[in-house]
Amino acid sequence: MRTLRIVAWIVAITASAGIANAGGGTALTYQGRLLDAGEPANGLFEFEFGLWDAANGGNPIGVPQVLNVDVADGLFTVQIDFGADAFDNADRWLEIVVDAVTLTPRQLITCAPYSIQTRGIFVDQDQKVGIGTTSPSWPLHVSTTTLQAVLGETDSTSGSAVGVYGRVNSTSPGGFSAAVRGENRGTAGLGIGVWGSQNGIGWGVYGTTVSGIGVLGEATNPIAVNCGVLGRSAGNSGRGVFGEAIATSGLNYGVSGKSQSTSGRGVFGEATAESGSTYGGRFESHSNTGVGMFGWAAATSGLNYGVWGRTSSPNGFAGYFTGGQNYFQGRVGIGTNSPGWLLEVNGSAAKPGGGSWSNSSDRRLKKNIKDLDGVLDRLLTLRGVTFEYNDPEAINELEGERIGMIAQEVEKVFPDWVNINSRGHKTVTFRGFEALTVEALRDLRTEKDREFANHDKRLTAVARDNHELRTRNADLESRLSQLEALVAQLATQQGIEQ
Repeated sequence: MRTLRIVAWIVAITASAGIANAGGGTALTYQGRLLDAGEPANGLFEFEFGLWDAANGGNPIGVPQVLNVDVADGLFTVQIDFGADAFDNADRWLEIVVDAVTLTPRQLITCAPYSIQTRGIFVDQDQKVGIGTTSPSWPLHVSTTTLQAVLGETDSTSGSAVGVYGRVNSTSPGGFSAAVRGENRGTAGLGIGVWGSQNGIGWGVYGTTVSGIGVLGEATNPIAVNCGVLGRSAGNSGRGVFGEAIATSGLNYGVSGKSQSTSGRGVFGEATAESGSTYGGRFESHSNTGVGMFGWAAATSGLNYGVWGRTSSPNGFAGYFTGGQNYFQGRVGIGTNSPGWLLEVNGSAAKPGGGSWSNSSDRRLKKNIKDLDGVLDRLLTLRGVTFEYNDPEAINELEGERIGMIAQEVEKVFPDWVNINSRGHKTVTFRGFEALTVEALRDLRTEKDREFANHDKRLTAVARDNHELRTRNADLESRLSQLEALVAQLATQQGIEQ
């Protein structure tokens, strides 16, 4: 098998791919031009054609087609057949391997091959037409397992164009008629789902009335998971539901939803696009004293939520607030749903830039200012220990060996450091610890300065004593030298006399 260096590859999918014959077969005609080292290839090559469901990676569709192809002056034409089941209205890509060399990128199969899906239309003896079924129950009966059974679409630029139009001509006063009726027998879903214009101002559903209700969404099952109104947007800048109250005064609502079901939603909005600035629900208020979104759990007991935010992305935000200020009246828990304090953090917390939490320290705000005394001795009476919690999960604490102090021991020295939380347990808050540290260091500095001063005095005394000793030694050495000289003189005189 030859190894090729592919310089260029020209594909004629749109122009040449299609039905191989008038009998309705499923083969595709594929034409291409193969270059070998920059020149048109000639000779017999082994081609492998594979069908995939993605431009990169993904899953193979059907069985790869392996053909020995005679290439003349770089040009070739082949028939490849992956079968009818390979094309189900999803995008397909063709991957080609020539003599073990995989050509990139994969080529997108365009719409021509999907013409094979026009098969399957059935007409019975009563002229009822079935699509996807051989036993139609209506003049037109469409049965499918795909997302949409029937799509009505018009490309008219007229402002009064209609994608689907339903009309009832009966004038009978009895009965309940509907120009368009949607029925959903599933456990969840919509009776009628309507999408609005993709360009300009359009309405998925538009209801108007002089008196009464323009659009009514009602979910009557008291126990099922149901929705009075479900709004969805698949656009990359759309809104699942957009409600606007344009009055600048009074008590009004951009969107008001209500559900009496035990597991229903008053309002449920979903934006299904995986990219773009989409909103499952967006609420705005232009009043200078209004509320953009108001969440209220009216029940006075039980575990309920005024506002619940959730994200499935590890990098997303369940709640994200920008601008202005944020206010929480009750206790706030981070990593815990049962905070015992106004703010309780279960786990580590970071303060970018370091430093302690700020408090009011302006001299103009204080009175009865006094110096701290005996700080070092008080701090040294505290005891640092290692320990483990009996049941850390029950009190939202970390497992394993910890380092800290015992609240009962701290309370004897600094009682204002110790509090009792909502569970009845004593906790320690190091209030003013920075000031204590500074004064403790000052006490240490004073002691050291005193020791240094005493040491200097002792060194001065030792130096003075050493000076006196050196003076006395020098005097003794002088007198000894005189004695030695005298002894030598006497010895000399005695020798002469003898």
